[in-house]
Amino acid sequence: MKDPAAQPVETSADQPANHPAERRRFEPAKLVLGLSLLALAAGYLLREHGELDVSARVLALLLPCALLLTLLVAGLALLVRRARGRRALARGRSGGRTG
Repeated sequence: MKDPAAQPVETSADQPANHPAERRRFEPAKLVLGLSLLALAAGYLLREHGELDVSARVLALLLPCALLLTLLVAGLALLVRRARGRRALARGRSGGRTG
């Protein structure tokens, strides 16, 4: 009888290429934060090259605004997910038709 601990452990590199990828949940807050930070970085770059006539203070104040927007989007996404979960539970418990 072989010892299971002696068996080689499969890693993701050992899996075939046609192995389905693990699905990840969409996080809209991460998308909003990433796009906001990219826009801020572009603003700073344009300002440094003289293409954008905005003070650094205005750009610095936009960072907390981006974080607040991200917080709002995260909260809204949480509320939507909870509402969907409650609806799914209600449908499952209601004894609706199957088939």
